[in-house]
Amino acid sequence: MSKVSKTCEYCNANYSSYQRSSQRFCSKACGYANKKIIVNCPCCFIKFQLTSTRQRITEVACCSVACRMKLVEKFTDCKYCGKHFKKIRSSREFCSNLCRSSYRRSNNRPGKWMENGYIVIYSGDGNGIKEHVFKMEKKIKRKLKRNEVVHHINGIRDDNRMCNLLLMTNGEHSRLHRQQEIAANKKLF
Repeated sequence: MSKVSKTCEYCNANYSSYQRSSQRFCSKACGYANKKIIVNCPCCFIKFQLTSTRQRITEVACCSVACRMKLVEKFTDCKYCGKHFKKIRSSREFCSNLCRSSYRRSNNRPGKWMENGYIVIYSGDGNGIKEHVFKMEKKIKRKLKRNEVVHHINGIRDDNRMCNLLLMTNGEHSRLHRQQEIAANKKLF
């Protein structure tokens, strides 16, 4: 295949290209400059021109790396050790699981927290107990046996009123939930 001389459609410079090539510009820079896609930076709201296909492909195009870092990465301080860390989720307060568990065992925190939708209260000996279990044990004036569970009648895990709590064995509790799943036409397994 032979090369021929062509003229760039953007800067009018001469360049050589193969005869059957559909190349219209002397370089990628001239090709991008020809398109002139101008957008607003979502971080600082300055208008800028996109310069590469990579910026066109990404969901959010920023005018600089600094703006991109401000927009995407949010940093915060660990609630326990004070270390500056990058938040992955908006609700994250601790830099590690060790800091989270140490904070829960320490005395500088409130007396309640949530675990899987259940309210857990601090028992004072470095451990926590689920509030619905604590209330049932207080009502029956003994610790729960190994085969006993406390069931929430309305299904709301943090509704710990005594009228909503029911003491059951593990087998009764499993049967009750299977019957509810069958009634709701859910697949069991």
